[in-house]
Amino acid sequence: MSRASVVAVRHAAPLISAPRPALKPRPQSGSAVRRQTPQQLRQLAAKARSPSSLGSLPGPSKRPPTAPEGRLLAGYAKIKKLGTGGFGTVWEVAEAATDARYALKQIPKDDALTSSAVVSAIVEARVGKKLFPQTVVVGDHLGSLVAPSAASEAATAPEATRYIAQLYRVVETKHDIWLLFEQGGDTLHNALFEIKGDFHQGSRTYKIVHRPLYLAMRENVCILKALLRQLIGSVQTLGEHHLVHADIKPDNILVSHDILNGKMQVRTKLIDFGSAFSSRSPRLSSATTPEYVPPDILELLRIKQNANHVKVYFEEHCAPHAFDMWSVGCVFLEIACGVPIWFSFKSRVEGTAQWVTGLMSAQGRRPDKIAQRQLYVAENVEKCIRAFPGMNIDSKRWTHGVALLQRMLDVSPTQRISPLEALAHPFLYQA
Repeated sequence: MSRASVVAVRHAAPLISAPRPALKPRPQSGSAVRRQTPQQLRQLAAKARSPSSLGSLPGPSKRPPTAPEGRLLAGYAKIKKLGTGGFGTVWEVAEAATDARYALKQIPKDDALTSSAVVSAIVEARVGKKLFPQTVVVGDHLGSLVAPSAASEAATAPEATRYIAQLYRVVETKHDIWLLFEQGGDTLHNALFEIKGDFHQGSRTYKIVHRPLYLAMRENVCILKALLRQLIGSVQTLGEHHLVHADIKPDNILVSHDILNGKMQVRTKLIDFGSAFSSRSPRLSSATTPEYVPPDILELLRIKQNANHVKVYFEEHCAPHAFDMWSVGCVFLEIACGVPIWFSFKSRVEGTAQWVTGLMSAQGRRPDKIAQRQLYVAENVEKCIRAFPGMNIDSKRWTHGVALLQRMLDVSPTQRISPLEALAHPFLYQA
């Protein structure tokens, strides 16, 4: 980070902001809940059980009659588990009336430990309702929390949200909150990489296998360009609504692909808005994945600026897209290198002898160490990519690719490329 950026972060003047609703605590992710101290967990629990929160959440002494896995949402049958996180579980389900398949996120309200998950569910429901006004919300308490304000903006055109997973229903039951989404394929991480345990000279190591989608991108960079256009288009849509996703990473991008007329067609869907916030009223969360967070935001989190300072910093230094464009740049960098940027363990890409670790990885995942790595990478993008067994950036179709990546990873948020500028960049504008 430049000296000017650090000074700007540390000396943003206090500002008395408009009162914030008590219903909108800072969103957290599952990994963050595990990192919270007992005191922080108790504070989160107290917020969730306050009168302004979601009705009356069951306390630790009132256990539900069945485990979350055994509970169902009326009208839907669980087919299989798609994933589990600190906040809940995502299921593939079939609608009883039509047999249509959906992704159903189940967030338990069982005890104090999951109260931050309830907060995240409310945030995700609010964002979904804003982007997809036709979303049905069922539940007296939840309906009042998720309902759009009288000053809500005009409805988003369907084509603007086609790369964002649609939220169809939000249902609050006695023990759970359920969010019903469209299905969008596998995560981008799983579609690109498989990480296997390995041994070398008696030491534990790892092997990174490039999966078919990655190999196809390396063979035909136009597939990568199509994926980037879709991700950047999603950031543009969010920016138009003054929304910041704040946790864009390969695990939060769904991807599907098929072959049409002999060519691979790729489709992406952005998911998991539990850490999202309004750029007009920013609320940073340590729950986001630090390797994909801009260095200026890591600095804000490190020095624990209060909400007023954060608001001033965003007003003076950040456009709505600045945070998310850095994160998309990190996804781009990860694909260019062929190694997950967060992977800190000694590993080799299958078929190569070179030992590597992720470009943004740091021991203990310390934000200050990650920020140091980010600053080095931002100043040496081309050198860093060449040190990895990833994409062939010397190919003709990669012309301008490194230049675009450098603009996305500009350490100054005011200089970071905007979505519209990126879509018009020669690397993406040209086939």
